[in-house]
Amino acid sequence: MIYEVNIDIDADVFDKYVVWLRKHMSEMLSLEYFEAATLYRVEADSLGEDGKRSISVSVHYQVASREKLEQYFLNHAKPMRSDAIEKFGTKFSATRRVLTEDFSLG
Repeated sequence: MIYEVNIDIDADVFDKYVVWLRKHMSEMLSLEYFEAATLYRVEADSLGEDGKRSISVSVHYQVASREKLEQYFLNHAKPMRSDAIEKFGTKFSATRRVLTEDFSLG
């Protein structure tokens, strides 16, 4: 199971955000709920409604079970999310979704 976080980051804070994000990913892995984490850069940058360029990334956290993910949501999600808001305010936006493996080859 993958817990996916997709983030659009204002280009003017991108480098600082990614430094913070890598530390954040390590903190997430120190919790008992996650087994691995991978950061992906989305290849297409975009312009926001305000005309500012944003850069998108996607973080995939490997989760052992739905129960573990629910425990994370209940016990840790709010403070972990608020840390980014405190540091970067409105300079980013994030969406989240859960991916459950249905079929795999190779």
